[in-house]
Amino acid sequence: MHACRSLPAASTKIGGLISDGDNIADLGAISRQSAWPKTSSRSTQEAWFWLRVWSTCARICASPVFEHQETIHSGSRSAAVGGITTIACMPSTNPPIDDVALVHFIERRARETSLVKVHPIAAITRARKGEQLTEIGLLQEAGAVAFSDGLNTIMNANVLRRALSYGTIFDAMFIHHPKT
Repeated sequence: MHACRSLPAASTKIGGLISDGDNIADLGAISRQSAWPKTSSRSTQEAWFWLRVWSTCARICASPVFEHQETIHSGSRSAAVGGITTIACMPSTNPPIDDVALVHFIERRARETSLVKVHPIAAITRARKGEQLTEIGLLQEAGAVAFSDGLNTIMNANVLRRALSYGTIFDAMFIHHPKT
């Protein structure tokens, strides 16, 4: 069974769904305390995962350097045509989203040009190199909704452990993009 939650909106209510893999088991408001069905066993709960960025998540390239490839406007236009109302910008940009100023840049540019809601996902490590942690708390305060190193895997277990430890202080969400 999988539990999925949508990105938080302006209100404090979070909607979502719980599925058993093939069918929707529950739909509606989900809180941390009531997320697990009362009948589920511990082994079932361990097999679940949380994903706050559900089907309305798309990768857009908001790179100021590569605007000839895709911009927030063109990416949001594609999303809107496909019926998607909210997209999350992965940190796989040039420069990577690892600084508060870049989070503010994306939010400002999205307000000016986007046809859908745009949420920045910040990098876990500086330049997505897997070596030095970013300021997770400051980035989240600036507006980052989650943290990821995009297609780069953090190979150093100590860096990943520190990131997850540090992230729990801020209730930060981490996203790993598996390579296919």
